[in-house]
Amino acid sequence: MRYEWDEAKRVANLQKHGVDFRDAWMVFGRWREMKKKSTSLPSHTDWQRLKQMRDEDIDFSDLPEIPPEDFAQALVRKGLKPIARKSQITLRIDADVLEWFRAKGVGYQSQMNAVLKAYKEAHRS
Repeated sequence: MRYEWDEAKRVANLQKHGVDFRDAWMVFGRWREMKKKSTSLPSHTDWQRLKQMRDEDIDFSDLPEIPPEDFAQALVRKGLKPIARKSQITLRIDADVLEWFRAKGVGYQSQMNAVLKAYKEAHRS
């Protein structure tokens, strides 16, 4: 069931970018057949040795040092209120308004949300 849902999401994403519905299903149908025929290569990882390895045995010498400035930007949420989740809805908006927000680039939906939130705060009773 999960596989079909993932495939349907991929087809919907292709449709969003202008690919015809039948073409999209045909592409994923071929992909599914190819996936059934392919065999994966054997792993050369020594999993037993990794399971026995302790944290002290790990060599971090090739990893870059994290500067304090970058570390200070990390956000710890333990003990804080959970982030409010957004709800997905269908909303009818005038075409010119939508075009204006979209022209602002990535994050236009978040900007629309911020405008509505500011309106809500301004009209709080």
